Amino acid sequence: MRFIKFFLVAICFLLVGYLIGNFFPAKFLQFSQPEEEIATESELEVKILLEDGTPIPNLEVDIDSKVPPSVTSMLITETDENGIAKFTLKPGKYFIFFNALNFPEDLENPFPKQIEVKKEIVNETVITLKKKQ
Repeated sequence: MRFIKFFLVAICFLLVGYLIGNFFPAKFLQFSQPEEEIATESELEVKILLEDGTPIPNLEVDIDSKVPPSVTSMLITETDENGIAKFTLKPGKYFIFFNALNFPEDLENPFPKQIEVKKEIVNETVITLKKKQ
């Protein structure tokens, strides 16, 4: 009989805890990171040029934190009329690469370029593409 009472009380506590936790979450119990450890977003500008310095507009530029890239974490954009692709990212190391399916046939598709994005600045890099021989 004692075991049954204990079991029923335990189930009641679990049920009450479940209801309180789901309907009235205790936000004050959550721990937060110190302000300097919270990653702010940074800007990355990737300029794509031909060997003669001509910018390449409307070229798909992809970026991910790993190679090969993941469909779920990869960011994709196109270069503007000045050959610049802009990304907003958290600071860290990334790889810049190009989609082989959308890449111009007359240019050599380079290996992924690694770049480190630093916080609180506009990070810039230039990638020069070569024409196929």
